[in-house]
Amino acid sequence: MKKAIIPLLTLFFSINTNGQGGTVIIEGQILGYDSVKAIEYSLSEYYELGTFTRIKPNSQGKFIIKREIPKTSFFSLIYLQDDTYHSCKLIVEPGSYYSFISSGRNKNDLKHHTPDIYSLYTIENNAYLKRDLGQMYYNLIDNNTMGFIYRSDWDLMNPDSLIPTLKRRINSQLSLFRELLATGEINQRFYDIAKLNVEYTQAYRLATTIYSTWISERYSIDDSIARNKLIAIYPEIFAMYPVNKEVNLQFYNGFDKYVDLYLTYLSDCEDGKFIPRKKKGDAATEPLMNSDGHLNEQAHSTYRLLRSMNNMASYGLNAGAYGREVLEQNPDMDMEIRNLYDRLLAKVDEFDKLAEADFPDGIIILDEQKPITSFDQLQEVLANKPALVDIWGTWCIPCRLQFQYQNRLKTFLQRYEIQIVYIAYEYGNSRQKWENIVKGYKLEGFHFIANEKFTSDFEKYAGKIIKFPTYLIIDKNGNIVESDAYFPSQTDELINQLKQELNL
Repeated sequence: MKKAIIPLLTLFFSINTNGQGGTVIIEGQILGYDSVKAIEYSLSEYYELGTFTRIKPNSQGKFIIKREIPKTSFFSLIYLQDDTYHSCKLIVEPGSYYSFISSGRNKNDLKHHTPDIYSLYTIENNAYLKRDLGQMYYNLIDNNTMGFIYRSDWDLMNPDSLIPTLKRRINSQLSLFRELLATGEINQRFYDIAKLNVEYTQAYRLATTIYSTWISERYSIDDSIARNKLIAIYPEIFAMYPVNKEVNLQFYNGFDKYVDLYLTYLSDCEDGKFIPRKKKGDAATEPLMNSDGHLNEQAHSTYRLLRSMNNMASYGLNAGAYGREVLEQNPDMDMEIRNLYDRLLAKVDEFDKLAEADFPDGIIILDEQKPITSFDQLQEVLANKPALVDIWGTWCIPCRLQFQYQNRLKTFLQRYEIQIVYIAYEYGNSRQKWENIVKGYKLEGFHFIANEKFTSDFEKYAGKIIKFPTYLIIDKNGNIVESDAYFPSQTDELINQLKQELNL
């Protein structure tokens, strides 16, 4: 790591202002800064969908933030420049000075990473900058890479090893903070927050890795003995690291993801027995609306706000009604968040009106009268014309992002009389939502929702569909000539692929 170089003027400035009650000063430097983009940071009293403030570094990538804070707060910065990812998290105290310098890491490198971080120390009235190991270890707890990408870290085929491994990893990380607490380099408040983040981050990693085995075909486990042991172990994680009013989860970075897993787990418990069920879309979202009574007041308010905004962004179950309810309970919402919230509500209202509208011209619903149950039925509709097939779902945000690229592709498809077929893999009763999305995006082409009979038959020819969206190319003879085509966002590549596979 590169040593931070702090200008003397800045150092004297920080010394003179260090004693000003609630003032915190954070000086940062982004190495390799392109002198173009502003960076965004948040500084709040707890982890939340906080207000991000933009600041423009100088040509050397340096910037200074000076803010009044009432008590212990949390600073967060994430900045992506080309392929380099910069991040920094700080637990900051009023009247303190912090400095960090980030060389970044490659965005595809999931290894843990921390910038060099320094804090101002005073001994016998002499102030100097000292490397802050507490803050650096805190950045190493998790590097914004949460999820079951950690699958290789856990031996799921040896379930009896999982809880001991979880305890060992937590103890290993906490030992670093215990040493710093014993030497006085961090205080009890810092240790308690770090301990919460260590415990719940590791618990989340194990929980989400196990969770993936029953919600994802790609990660499913066929061994029934191992699977049953995983089902038995899963509740133990929440018993060890609970979600309740006594735990200040608002101080855990990413606590909403852990709460999501917990509420989903509760919805799968019946008569005290846990039976995991595969859920997506509104079926997966509905349990997350029932967070009352599980969190303390601040964590609950923050969680509902985050959940409401996510639900509106995905046009989820009762998104408008739930959004208005949360809005009424948060009359003092930050102005920037309120503006975003109002825009989301307006989009949801506009979306809901589509339920009464007719389908635009060019949209053909194939299963309006009777279901499509086989690949042969679909081929009859295509009538010996080639087709581009889009396998998608209303619950899949990446699927919807691809719709914005359809217009450029449309001209090419019409020129060569290539049909486009949208096959939706849905979970739960989401037909109205499906119809609204088809109308809202004006997706010209053939549409239907895949049922079990069609899926079973179709996947004999196309293979198991395990990623969404998936695009396939069918030639005029009804043969699937490409089962993993380029996305519409890769327009040129997809057009070339269509020409090659269809001999155009």
